[in-house]
Amino acid sequence: MSQVLDIQVEVPAALSNRGIGAQRLFGIDAAHLHLYPTAALGDLEISVTPPIPISKEVIRQYEDIGVHRLIPWLNAPRLDDTLRYVDELGALLSG
Repeated sequence: MSQVLDIQVEVPAALSNRGIGAQRLFGIDAAHLHLYPTAALGDLEISVTPPIPISKEVIRQYEDIGVHRLIPWLNAPRLDDTLRYVDELGALLSG
């Protein structure tokens, strides 16, 4: 069963210049707190598949707006391409 919420949320001034993505994530978190005010479910974790290549800068930008996890989009036609992409992500995260 789905539930439609109409929650009015005042976005903090610090997020107002971060763009609509940061404001929407803040709204999602506020809605989660409204629906589940107890700590029984724990903190809301947000995962995103970025529409752009992942870099250190992209990781930092998503961290800054409250994203907990990035899920890379892999569109590799061959196994060699997949393995190369996984190696590149590993080097990015370890370095």
